[in-house]
Formats: sequence, C-alpha cells, structure tokens
Amino acid sequence: MRKIDVALVCAGLLFVSSHASAQETYDFPHTRTVYELLDIDAQKALSKESPSGNTSSEIAALRRELQDLRDNTKLTPEAQAEEPAAPSVKKGIVVDSIYGVGNQLTAHVSIDGQMLHFKQGQERALNNPSSAYRLSRIDPPCVVLRNGSANPQRSCYVVE
Repeated sequence: MRKIDVALVCAGLLFVSSHASAQETYDFPHTRTVYELLDIDAQKALSKESPSGNTSSEIAALRRELQDLRDNTKLTPEAQAEEPAAPSVKKGIVVDSIYGVGNQLTAHVSIDGQMLHFKQGQERALNNPSSAYRLSRIDPPCVVLRNGSANPQRSCYVVE
C-alpha cells in the first residue's frame, strides 16, 4: 500500500472517529450507510498488499481503530425500528401544478389528499370522472371548482 493510501485512510478514520466521539448514536438511517461505505473503502485500502514498507503493526493498529469506529457508530434500536413518517395530507383544495399553453391548460389539484387532473374545457377530472368536483375554469395561477350545487371554490397555486 502506498504511503498516500495509508495517509488517506488515516485521515478518513480520524474524521470518522472525531465525528463518532461527538455523537455515539445516530437517529438517521442514512448515517449508518455513509459510515458503512467509509468502512468498506478503508477495508479495501488496508487489505491491499503493502510493498511500501508499512509494518504489520501499523496496519493492525488501523484495523483496531476501524473496529472501534464500527462499534461506536451503531444505530440505536429505536432508530432502527422507526419507520419514516408518512407525508402529511393537506385538507381542502390544493393546486399542485398548472401547465400548458393558451387554452390547453392542465391542472393537478389535490382535494383532501386525492389527486385530480383537470383539463381546460372539460368539467370532469381526467383520472377520476366520477369525482363530485367539476372544473369551472383554469385561470392561472388559480383553479375554480364546483362541488355539486355549492358555490364555486377558487384555489390558487402557492409556492412553498
């Protein structure tokens, strides 16, 4: 192994060890993946033949340090068992997008979490014609919908 490889492995191990000592458990699943990738790279570098004169005791010390890092970067059982939170469903009428040119406008509207696609000039939703909501008009950045005999409801696109 070249001296530069050993230096890079040592630098990587020092970075990981300094980070691991500051925070012994992690609540983010991707953190473990990052450390696993660093670990794989370090193992590959350490397992290569060493014609440059690095002693086996130096390599053994690096492997012990690597094992210590592995032991200190385990996820808590709670973080391992925790599933990602489901996205929150917005209530009411939310305009997700309006696109097209001239009279060929299309609007994607979420109504209580259900996505409906409306095309200018067609009352019924393209993807759910049986929906109670009917399109009155697309007037960018807004969409006007009717629900049965109720008054038309205007909802506009909001940049988040």
